[in-house]
Amino acid sequence: MSSLVAAPPLLLAALALVSAATTVTCAWLRSRTRVAVAREHTRRVALALAGSEPAARAAIVHVCARPEAAAHAGDDTS
Repeated sequence: MSSLVAAPPLLLAALALVSAATTVTCAWLRSRTRVAVAREHTRRVALALAGSEPAARAAIVHVCARPEAAAHAGDDTS
């Protein structure tokens, strides 16, 4: 631990800044990925519902949700 005490304060500050920037970037990328996935899901459902009869819409939405649920079944990062 004595090596950290002897390290220049500017170097320690730079390392802390890089670590914080990496954390923020990862969180931002994760957020943008989730937004893109949700947008694609919405687009697929809208395309599937286009021109459908009102009585069949609930079944169509249910069927469209199955692949999404299967994709997220093992996802423990949310």
